[in-house]
Amino acid sequence: MVYFVLCTATLFSLGYTWNIYRVAHQTHLTFVVIGLLAFKTSVEVASSYYGFAFLFMAVAYIFRREEANKFKLVENPPPVGLIYLCCNDLDRDALFSLANLTYRGKLYFVIHDDSVSAAQRKEVDQAVQELRRRTDHSVLLLRRPTKEGGKAGVTNHVLGQTAHLFEYFLLCDNDSQALDPRAIEKALPHFEDPRIAIVQFRNVAVVDPNTCSVNRLLSRSIDAFNVFLTAYSRFGWQPFVGHNALLKTATVMEVGGFTPGFFSDDLDLTVRLNLRGYKVAYAPEIQFGEKHPGNHSSYRQRSYKWAYGCVQTLRAHCPAVLKSKQLSLAEKWSFFMFSGFYVGQTALLLYLCATFLVGPFLLTGYTVNTGTAFFAGSLIILTTFLPVLAYFAKDPVRQGSAGAVVMCGLVYGTTDFPTARGVWDCLIGRKSQWTPTNARSQNNHSWGVLGEALFGLLLLCVPLATNFPAIYFPCFYLFAGKFLFGPAISVLYDEQQSRISGANQARTIVPFATVLLLFAIPAGLFVHVRANAGEVLGVKIERKSFYVDGKPFLVKGIHYGPWRPGTGPNKNYPYPAPELIDADLKLIQGLNVNTILMVDPPSYVLDLAQKRGLKVLYSFTINWWTLGTPQSSASREDILKRVNDFRQKPALLGWILGNEIPNAALGQRGEKPVRDGLLDLYSAIKELDNQHFITHSNWPITKDIDLRFLDVTSFNVYPLWPPEVVANGYGNYIQKVLQPIAGDKPLLITEFGANTIEAGEEGQARLLRSSWQSLQSAGACGGVVFEFADEWWKNYDNPKRPGDWWDRKPAPDDEKQHDLDPEEYYGVETGERQPRMAAAAVEEIFATSSSARFVPAAAVAMLVVLAVGGWGVAKWRSGIVAKGPD
Repeated sequence: MVYFVLCTATLFSLGYTWNIYRVAHQTHLTFVVIGLLAFKTSVEVASSYYGFAFLFMAVAYIFRREEANKFKLVENPPPVGLIYLCCNDLDRDALFSLANLTYRGKLYFVIHDDSVSAAQRKEVDQAVQELRRRTDHSVLLLRRPTKEGGKAGVTNHVLGQTAHLFEYFLLCDNDSQALDPRAIEKALPHFEDPRIAIVQFRNVAVVDPNTCSVNRLLSRSIDAFNVFLTAYSRFGWQPFVGHNALLKTATVMEVGGFTPGFFSDDLDLTVRLNLRGYKVAYAPEIQFGEKHPGNHSSYRQRSYKWAYGCVQTLRAHCPAVLKSKQLSLAEKWSFFMFSGFYVGQTALLLYLCATFLVGPFLLTGYTVNTGTAFFAGSLIILTTFLPVLAYFAKDPVRQGSAGAVVMCGLVYGTTDFPTARGVWDCLIGRKSQWTPTNARSQNNHSWGVLGEALFGLLLLCVPLATNFPAIYFPCFYLFAGKFLFGPAISVLYDEQQSRISGANQARTIVPFATVLLLFAIPAGLFVHVRANAGEVLGVKIERKSFYVDGKPFLVKGIHYGPWRPGTGPNKNYPYPAPELIDADLKLIQGLNVNTILMVDPPSYVLDLAQKRGLKVLYSFTINWWTLGTPQSSASREDILKRVNDFRQKPALLGWILGNEIPNAALGQRGEKPVRDGLLDLYSAIKELDNQHFITHSNWPITKDIDLRFLDVTSFNVYPLWPPEVVANGYGNYIQKVLQPIAGDKPLLITEFGANTIEAGEEGQARLLRSSWQSLQSAGACGGVVFEFADEWWKNYDNPKRPGDWWDRKPAPDDEKQHDLDPEEYYGVETGERQPRMAAAAVEEIFATSSSARFVPAAAVAMLVVLAVGGWGVAKWRSGIVAKGPD
């Protein structure tokens, strides 16, 4: 098992980590984002090792051959002690079942009672008297004056008083029930191997028919634990699990007995025996019964103890285990997997916080193919439950198995917080009192469970509100939604309060939860993914539409010039710093924009855009008077170099070869040289990058030039200019004039908008709304608002007189003041980044369609309704039962 897990999980981890690094390396990331990605990836990689281990365990269990149940009797049966421990939790049925054990040798029943109250002690005294009447073997009752050291302390006390009486002892908890009368006889032959110090029996569930349905379902998990111990005993490290096992007295005393104060005294003893060369044998043919904890609070306390104890064991023995020559690599690896499980569960809780609460705000460039997300999320759920599913696949009694799987996922999943508290308390050295957890706990933890439910609601709502890709992973609804059911489970899972009503409540709620978690949510997401996702990554064109990572992509763009007031291009001003650009992109992101169009941006701008979840239309500056001539060779090489350098950037959407060919250039040079120059540049770029489309931002003045070789037809079209657009109407012009030019290729409007000098602020906002509606109605594949913010430098010229905007004069220092030039007033925000009315209009028209998130939102709503409804019904019914009949 270990070598399979190490090889497969390591190969998977290397490939997965390399893919994360490759994508992250192409993006400019802050140290905070790098740290978040590193933590997220580390937890995912570590979890993959458990995933492959679960896969191996499940397959090995299914194909395991059942061995014939044969055993031989030892010739001279040695004296054996049976140690039964109780502390305010005597189980008379369990105690009396031990009297059914048959043994040819001397057998001592040693009952140790740590009960405090006189009533409990009296009950134990009476039970011991009854046990003496039922058996011919010696029965001893012990009590101790001081109750210290937990279970380890009391076991040492018993051994100190009685170890001289027996060579072996059967250690039992208060709920241990003898299901196999010949258990001791079957276990003793294992000790013919001198290395064996403990024979661990197989624990099976003993279910009280009068207990609540939730407890009956959860009890199946005790049976399913056989899958894990079978794999560990055959392929790795076999632990002693604390009870229902036969131990060699001398060997236990040789290593110093049990360690007082250890919450995982069983694991601690196993390691100390291993370091001395001894082993634990697993005997699944010997079945001994136990019960599941009496209520939700008891189980949460047990989870705390187990987590605390496992960390104790790791802290005490980690160096010795690593250096030990007695343990094989497989045993060492299995030890860390077993003992480190609760540490991993704590890391997963931190992972949920980091991924679902912090990630949506920092990993804004995180994208995923929804089909891949659905497959991966479903696979994670399947892998998580695979060992339990393997058990039920071979179990001849499958009734209620689906409900048991769901209930185990919900109940065990809602122990993350007590587990994390146990890990943390042990790490910081906080002392904790050992308490028994087999019986029903009287502690009320309702406020804590309610707080965890609110935490789960937050985990679900934050990714949904931010449209974080995690909402397309089915496992997201399990890992986040499980906390919602804590309040309902705390009422339903109570053997006392639910003894009468719990059956009806659970029969009502559990089937709905089963159908919802196992079928409804995955099926809904599957249909949603099939309807909204393809299978091809990258940028693709299908008919007249764009597809990005397999999903339809409507360009909701804005033209972004990063130059602030007092600066501009072509005058040796330094390009704006990354922090200024990132601040702008954050504002742009808030406008629901998904694409920015920029002219000649440097590499880090594309990285910042990816961080903000924005695609980039990369526009090259073209000298139309020299295009295609030897004088343009240097410019051509520079463009091709940038294409080669930037083509792997995940933010890149497409290339734009220049903007608006001047009519004067066509008149001076003719159409053919300009067209040939564009075709040459197009072909050269296509050789370097055939993954992104290439277009040119044309305009109505030169609409008749033949550019059909381009992948996409693009036009800058404004509602107030030129006159032919105004005369036809904006939408009609696009549909009747430009769409025939585009033919069967996508039509992209690379500039549309209005300036506030001519249209006013209200008019600018109104024209943006109407233009967007018109271009969509005309079948365009999207549009780019011109522009994000006013740029004072525009064209380094200004109108000679107000009203005659096209009669202009040079202005070499144009960037230093905001002139009454319409070209400088197209921004939906001012140069100082103050929003105009148009900013709200852009945010409105680009708002993400709610239909894209309908199924995820419906899934969250169903989880909330089921959790709240289940809690309400359970509280109502428990209240009726508490009052009793009228």
